Amino acid sequence: MALNSHFSAAFANYMNNSNNPNSGNGNNNGGNDDDYSVAVKINRQKLPIRVIRNIQESYLKGKALFQAFGEHQFDVQGNINTCAFVSGTGEYIVKISSGAHHTLMLTNDGKILSFGKNLDGQLGIGERKAIFQKDISVAQPQYQFSDETAIDVCCGSNHSVILTNYGNILACGWNEFHQYGTTVGNDASKFSYVEYNNAAQMIRCGNNATIVLSVDNELSMCGTGIIEKGRAFNSLTSLEDFSKLLSSSEHISDIQCGAEHIVVRTSFNSIYVVGQNTYHQLGSSFSEHRRFVDITKKLPFKRDELLSFACGLYHTLFLCKSGAVYVSGYNGYGQLGIGTLRDSDFELVTDFYKYDLTSVYRQGVLSTFDTSMITYTCHVIDNEDKSQYTIDQNEIIKQVYAGSNHSLLVSNLGNIYSFGFGRFGQLNLNTSQDNNPHVTQMFLPKSMIDTTIFSNSAANITILADRQPINSWMYNNLRKRARQGELFDIKAYCQN
Repeated sequence: MALNSHFSAAFANYMNNSNNPNSGNGNNNGGNDDDYSVAVKINRQKLPIRVIRNIQESYLKGKALFQAFGEHQFDVQGNINTCAFVSGTGEYIVKISSGAHHTLMLTNDGKILSFGKNLDGQLGIGERKAIFQKDISVAQPQYQFSDETAIDVCCGSNHSVILTNYGNILACGWNEFHQYGTTVGNDASKFSYVEYNNAAQMIRCGNNATIVLSVDNELSMCGTGIIEKGRAFNSLTSLEDFSKLLSSSEHISDIQCGAEHIVVRTSFNSIYVVGQNTYHQLGSSFSEHRRFVDITKKLPFKRDELLSFACGLYHTLFLCKSGAVYVSGYNGYGQLGIGTLRDSDFELVTDFYKYDLTSVYRQGVLSTFDTSMITYTCHVIDNEDKSQYTIDQNEIIKQVYAGSNHSLLVSNLGNIYSFGFGRFGQLNLNTSQDNNPHVTQMFLPKSMIDTTIFSNSAANITILADRQPINSWMYNNLRKRARQGELFDIKAYCQN
């Protein structure tokens, strides 16, 4: 294992640097901050540009108006779109991550915004509140260096983690099971540096765990739930040195983490997994894995066919280039989309329920919403001509996402389908049931162009942004509607 050697010890007075505009440190008197009385090792060399650019590839590329589906969705949606903490001089939201009941947002200037429940300090604002905080706050992590800033954010169920341009990790929130290991301070309501003897290039969160990939391709974790029931890693502990498993030209392209399992994808489309397999979220041919194993040849599709994948708490989705979606794992809320509530092992999703939009759009503004649906049954023909998995002739699935116990699919036509747990309204469907086992089309505007969905394995909220160029008058008008809580059916993108 090749450890990065560019580290410095962080002591009580290291936080007196107040030059960083993104830092919340206001101590200019040279005094000690009790929260930072313990030394930790932090990286003091910036990450390579290629690493930062890889992270930025997933960013939103401009200003957007957002839709939120979940708890207090209209208030939350209006607050995001009219946030006073996002300046009008080129700053905009680029990344969103949610936990069970809280959300972090990252701007292109490295500012961290947060809202939601804060009982465990997971909003990172220096205080705790039991109620759901609909208003947006600015988290103020205290950085070691004047030019250090956040480049990624991730949420577990009740904890929050950020990655900086120096490869350092800061965290806050619930840490009873060492969800983010050992930190500089004892105040869990403030972002503090996490003890980590390397430079991180990727962070992910499970329900009660944090996963970190180093610049040397070593994967570490802390927390509980993934490796053996009841076993907790008190600090970031190496699970696998992938530099020894992968070829010299191969690298890790993505990592997704559920409550009990981790899935790793390489640049050669190899799939490695580790963790418990209670609900066959890794396939029925495996039991519990304490070390990473390669399951590429065990998957029901060819290696070159893999396009993307997603992990919920206890379920996994794989998307093929043909548009085929394979699902596996826990299905108690219908999050596999197979029409039943039984668990499954890499089953192909075949039935899609779409609105009869010809009748819906003929209705007047004051008409009762008509929920009549058309069912499409789709099949994949696995042969040499690589036939596409089509929905209604020319529609195929291009993206898959997973929340805690719900799933989302996006097609090439911009249609979004949701299924699974919907108690908080995260499915945006005309139903009050907790479960929906059918892949059902969301009722959204016809003019969807380039949809980005923010949903991760701990999330009980769905946040959408769709890039659509509009003029300044329309942009300001929509912002006004957002303030009034009316923006439930509009998404827009405003170019500078």
